[in-house]
Amino acid sequence: SQIQEEIESQIQEEIESQIQEEIEVKVESNLADKQKDFREKTKRLYIKLAPKFKIIITFSQLVGGFGFALAITFPEPYTSFVNVLESVTETISLNAFSMTPFECHFHGTNYFSNLIFSTMYPIVLSAILMGLHARDKARKKENSPWFSIFL
Repeated sequence: SQIQEEIESQIQEEIESQIQEEIEVKVESNLADKQKDFREKTKRLYIKLAPKFKIIITFSQLVGGFGFALAITFPEPYTSFVNVLESVTETISLNAFSMTPFECHFHGTNYFSNLIFSTMYPIVLSAILMGLHARDKARKKENSPWFSIFL
């Protein structure tokens, strides 16, 4: 009778162990499915919204320069709106000279140093991004982000 109880106890433990393993496998499978769904939804959202954000950024860069380029005083609601766009655009556009002057980092610089750097850094940055894209393309890597960032 004691042997029978031990055998029943071992069988019960083995059954509980198997049930626990099956539950863990199902939970992990369900979690993996949810993670895949979340990634797919996030990717679709990115694909849908990325062009819109690019348009908004480009629009704000264009409108932000109107007051400076045209030397016209616009009415107040428009001026406030453009000032907000201009401050956001300066932050987004990586214009290092609008945040801190070049002279603060390198003594002895002048307008021409600023002009050369301002002209060259977008070209160099573009070349780096295109090089990264070409490297990924040569490696046959799918979904390389570098060309999108370049644009």
